[in-house]
Order: sequence, then C-alpha cells, then structure tokens
Amino acid sequence: MFVNEKGIIVYDQDGKPIRVYDRTIDHDRNVILKRGGDGRGVVNRGRPDPGEEYFVLQGDDFHIRFEGLMSYEKVDEINSELFWKIRRVWDLEGVEGREKEIMDLIVEALTTYGVNFGMKNVNSITVCFTDSVLDLLNKSSFEPVTTQI
Repeated sequence: MFVNEKGIIVYDQDGKPIRVYDRTIDHDRNVILKRGGDGRGVVNRGRPDPGEEYFVLQGDDFHIRFEGLMSYEKVDEINSELFWKIRRVWDLEGVEGREKEIMDLIVEALTTYGVNFGMKNVNSITVCFTDSVLDLLNKSSFEPVTTQI
C-alpha cells in the first residue's frame, strides 16, 4: 500500500542535510514515486502546461519516468473529481514483459499521491494513458481506472 511521506531529508557523506523532498512509497514492495525531472536533466523546457507533472517510479528491479497531466472537475460547490492522463513515458528500465504490472503501480501510486498531497474534497480519482503511451508499453488498451474516495 502506498503512503505519502513529507520532508524526507537527504544527507551528504559528512552527515549534513543537503535536500528535503516528498515521496509516495510502498514500503512492503519497496516502490517509490517521486515528483520531478522532465527528461531533459536540470534544464527546464519552459513553462509546463497547467497541471503537468513529471515523475519517477522505481523499484528494486525497474525504473520509469513519466509525464502526467492533472485536471479536476467540480462536482458541486465543495466536491471535485481528479483526473490524471499519462501522456509520455521514457527511461524504461526493467519494464519489458511487466508493462501491465507497472501501469497498475502508476495508477496506485498516483491515486495515493493525488489525494494526500493537497487535494481536498476529492470524490474520485481517474487515471488513464494516452494511445502513444499504450503503444510504447506494448498495450493495445488499458481502461481508465477510477477510484472512489
């Protein structure tokens, strides 16, 4: 089960704190979702689309980077539905033959990430993949996954 952890401190070799970051992690499976990195190193490619996020999902034997576009829709005055569209994937290490498993992990991690890092009053989260991502992951289809919160 994924959980969100905030304020993780990274230390250098001398024990001095050098960075603080947040992550979404499944401790039992040792799978981590981290935000950041647009596939071009530290160079920013300009202003991202509103809701555009970049992620790294990694486990003991795989690593994948992907871009998701987040949007939400008001259901009423208080409640919203959150949507993630996975638009691009790259750096696919250890993914071959495990595409469905990795896609399921992305859905599970983004569902946890989306609710607990700032989204209040969300009734549901839907995650889907574009056709170009499905092609790259050798999948002909992947039904959008909606989780009721």
